[in-house]
Amino acid sequence: MEENSSVGVLILAGGLSERMPYPKPWLRFNSEQTFTEKIVDQYYRFGVDELIVVLNEKYSGSQWTEQLSAINNYARIVINGQSEKGRSYSLHLGLELIRDCSYAFVQNIDNPFVDVNLLTLLAANSNEKGYTVPVHQGKGGHPILISRKIIHELRQFSYESLNLREFLKNYPKIEVETSKKEILANINTEEDYKAYFNRDLNLSPA
Repeated sequence: MEENSSVGVLILAGGLSERMPYPKPWLRFNSEQTFTEKIVDQYYRFGVDELIVVLNEKYSGSQWTEQLSAINNYARIVINGQSEKGRSYSLHLGLELIRDCSYAFVQNIDNPFVDVNLLTLLAANSNEKGYTVPVHQGKGGHPILISRKIIHELRQFSYESLNLREFLKNYPKIEVETSKKEILANINTEEDYKAYFNRDLNLSPA
């Protein structure tokens, strides 16, 4: 990443969690942190300039005050009141707040295993004309790091017809190999959660 570059992150937590019986943003990562707290903490430690959480309105009510207060001092929370419009709409909302950044990480809430080392690796291999993706054994994972060029052009693109994977095919890609297999994780169901954490939903480890 070039000297004096600014970097933001969009943490996309605006979905409906339809396949999960508990809101994904507030699932327990460990005894101390929810998924959102864990992700926010790693990006804060890395030192991003803009830290944005796009959150489903359904999960921002008074019953979630404790969870929200844990991230309020570190992140700007953007409420998605139209989650039925899909992930692309959450991306659209967040892009408006990081439009001046040189780069931005796009981070899904269903992969809470990101850490500072991975972010540092991706930043060291940034692509000012395209994007950077971590790869494990030939498979691309998360998060991705997009350039200002992509940020700008995504903002001009209609979110209604956006398929991010297809959109990114128009730009050069840098693949960064990592031994961290968790970059491939997508925790969308109760079974997925149990497979990664070996415990029931929202229960802290013994």
